[in-house]
Amino acid sequence: MELPEIQPLANLPELDEEKHRFLSDMAVLYYEENLTQAEIAEKMGVSRTSISRFLREARDLGIVQIFIKRPPDHTEMLAMAIKNAFRIAEVYVVPAGNRGYTQMVEALGSVAAGVLQRKLTDNAVLGIAWSTGVYQVIRALQNARSMGVTVTQLTGTVGSANPLFDGPDLARWLAQRLDGRYLYLPAPLVVQDEHVRDVLL
Repeated sequence: MELPEIQPLANLPELDEEKHRFLSDMAVLYYEENLTQAEIAEKMGVSRTSISRFLREARDLGIVQIFIKRPPDHTEMLAMAIKNAFRIAEVYVVPAGNRGYTQMVEALGSVAAGVLQRKLTDNAVLGIAWSTGVYQVIRALQNARSMGVTVTQLTGTVGSANPLFDGPDLARWLAQRLDGRYLYLPAPLVVQDEHVRDVLL
């Protein structure tokens, strides 16, 4: 991780030495010696209400420069490891945290929706399957301008107890969100025997 570049004192705005020393001394008392603003006011002979203004001025002038060293981004490291191991073009990792299953699927859907909106191009053909995950992606999508997108099913109908999670309704709903058109695959995903399969094909 790159740390911000420290502004050299030579590049600080024009400041007389007495004011510079005054602000520096106050900053040392506050940031290094951990004195309270009331203690600093008494020690330096200024009003307590002026301390925060002087400290802010010290930061604005670059006399005080604060940097935060964040912990390593483990999700980014994991995404890179998966990408390299399986030669996948793009990988997105969503930390589980304390989320339950439903909240986790919602979070995944939100991330996937953002990726989808960035990747979609005009006149694209978008194939979708079915699942609660696909449902959450569509749910998280913002209504888009007309791009001439065609949404089609990749698999047949599964006959879900909840039609919202099945292919036809998901395809129609996604097409509406994208102001596009949809194509159904009017066949079941699983059939009883080879004869029925051959007839459908």
